[in-house]
Amino acid sequence: MINNPPGARLSQRIGAASRVDLEYFCRTCKGHFASTVPVTQMYDATCRCGSSNLLVYNVAGELGAPLQPR
Repeated sequence: MINNPPGARLSQRIGAASRVDLEYFCRTCKGHFASTVPVTQMYDATCRCGSSNLLVYNVAGELGAPLQPR
């Protein structure tokens, strides 16, 4: 049983995500970007410039991902 703090609401969405939204900072081109990638390729993500030297600061599964069209 999970104890939630007062006022907290749980999402009604239940399931496994097949894609994730990544928000990251590229250490090569010095830009902040976001992209949606398959879960299986999450650790192989690259920037638009082709660099894999990323600082990922936010990951959201597609069930709660703000970048996914509804």
